[in-house]
Amino acid sequence: MLKEIADEFDLWAEQGRAESMARGHQSVTFQLLDRFQFQADQMVADVGCGNGWAVEEMLRRGAGSGIGVDLSPAMIEIANNAASSNAQYIVTDGKTLPILTASIDFLLSVESLYYHPDPLASLKEWKRVLKADGQVAIMVDLYTENVATHAWIDALSIPVHLLSIADYISLFEQAGFTNVSADQVQNKHPLKARSDFQVSPYWPSYEMYLSYRETGSLVLCASAGTSSIR
Repeated sequence: MLKEIADEFDLWAEQGRAESMARGHQSVTFQLLDRFQFQADQMVADVGCGNGWAVEEMLRRGAGSGIGVDLSPAMIEIANNAASSNAQYIVTDGKTLPILTASIDFLLSVESLYYHPDPLASLKEWKRVLKADGQVAIMVDLYTENVATHAWIDALSIPVHLLSIADYISLFEQAGFTNVSADQVQNKHPLKARSDFQVSPYWPSYEMYLSYRETGSLVLCASAGTSSIR
């Protein structure tokens, strides 16, 4: 199953979708990152990093060093080709991170967790690598309450989990995270005009696209220990 996912994202990288995905997710991710303050003595991580855009953004915001991991060798090759000197990118899955225990200050994951075969195992691994006062934040577009995205399940050639907001909160709590918060954040990019919209297996109608944008992305933040979000 992991090879299927890696092969699919390798194909996306070859098709240039790494850049389009980064552009599509930037608005909500930047709003998410605005909630945190990054310091020069901090190490950050991005699980499912794609071409590395979010790691580089966290470094621009003041983090001292960063690591990105992704199943796709093609995505990691793109990331390494454009990597800052204080960033590294590694091919691995989300539940076996090549990162020391309690070494990460902030862990991000954008549009990744619902692809993981065992989301709870991944979250437990993420908690392992976070410092006691570390923070985790994820963003997902495919979730139960965002009905317009359910078409993606059939459009994708790889299996995914369709989880509700309550399901995600429960998974975070089962993994040992505290101060779990969840909210729906809208993309601030201009809407596509109907005349520019193209029907696809992912977007069977313009109305579904509008519904997706109105519902917003699910953003979850949590603490590895008892501290509140900085």
